[in-house]
Amino acid sequence: MAVQIFGRRVEHDVEALLDRPLDPRAGECVVDHNLTGPDESPLDFRKSFTFDIRTGASQGTVGAPHEGAIVKSVTVTSTTLMPFSLGANLVPGTYQVCEAIPGPAWNMSMNLDPTAFMPNVDTGATLCVPITLTAGQNLSLSFDNSPPPGGIALTIGYWKTHASCVTKGNKAAALDAALAKAPIAVNQTKPGFYVGKLYVDTCQEAVSLLSKQALDSTKQQSSDPTINFASQFVAYQLNLLAGAADNPQAANAAAEGQAVLVAVNFDGTLAGGGMHDTLTATQAATLNKDAGILDKYNNDTL
Repeated sequence: MAVQIFGRRVEHDVEALLDRPLDPRAGECVVDHNLTGPDESPLDFRKSFTFDIRTGASQGTVGAPHEGAIVKSVTVTSTTLMPFSLGANLVPGTYQVCEAIPGPAWNMSMNLDPTAFMPNVDTGATLCVPITLTAGQNLSLSFDNSPPPGGIALTIGYWKTHASCVTKGNKAAALDAALAKAPIAVNQTKPGFYVGKLYVDTCQEAVSLLSKQALDSTKQQSSDPTINFASQFVAYQLNLLAGAADNPQAANAAAEGQAVLVAVNFDGTLAGGGMHDTLTATQAATLNKDAGILDKYNNDTL
């Protein structure tokens, strides 16, 4: 049995065709990626795309990734020789075809597949779809990627691990790039946005809230409805700044929750007696509801 992936870049589109068994060599995954435009002229291919085949991957949860084992991974660039192998000696069984998310707000057809899942929501960096290989079976999958705007929203986990101020970060500083696109508010000097009465204009401020921490503490404040909403609200704002498609329900939840934060004087710090004034039961319920809606938006399930 064989798996073949063919691809073509056409005006920023990357198409991949997964097909088996087109090659009589049993158990080999062969990939072809044609880097030409519609007129067959070479394209400037600055962006790389990474695909892999895995076993044992499934939907992850917060703090519990299920990334499985990578059988073979290939990063496609302008210098990649075609075709290339993506998993030799595959036997009949269940596998997962995965792609590293190219970046925030990218349009990914894989994300539209109802079987698609994210094996690690803490980093939010990979999407997968399950496949089943049986002897003699033919199956075709097509994956299209195009750059922002209008694409996928990403999780709080993605944003807080793709930031310049995170010491463990070996990834692109997508958070910084998105924050730099924000307007400069009245009486402020840097691009940013308000979370309650706190003006978020630095990487560390954004990462602290995404991590559900006060700005002046490393202790988790996840039992506080204000910080739970703030974390999802920050991710929502970064997604929009990066070019992700908005959603009316998310927009309403964002506005409603932000209004509550302003009303209770949320400033993101514990100094002076706490991050905010006392919440009413109604305000707490509203923040919890709106945080849930934004969580769905940031996970691209709304």
